[in-house]
Amino acid sequence: MVSLNEKGYDVAVQEGTSSDKKIVITLVLPHDEFDSKTKEEVQQIATDVIIKNKFEPETFQFNFTSYIKY
Repeated sequence: MVSLNEKGYDVAVQEGTSSDKKIVITLVLPHDEFDSKTKEEVQQIATDVIIKNKFEPETFQFNFTSYIKY
């Protein structure tokens, strides 16, 4: 299984919980990499990690945001 770093993604991860008891994972990507294809690929890698660690993917909610690199 490949990690986000191994794929070359410069991503930060923030976590929290929602009112409906889901684990919220916010993935923060550079603005210039913030497109639907990248978001789908990053979410799939994160989901693979969740499954590999024997967690239920349905309990997770993914959000995305971006930042500007200087």
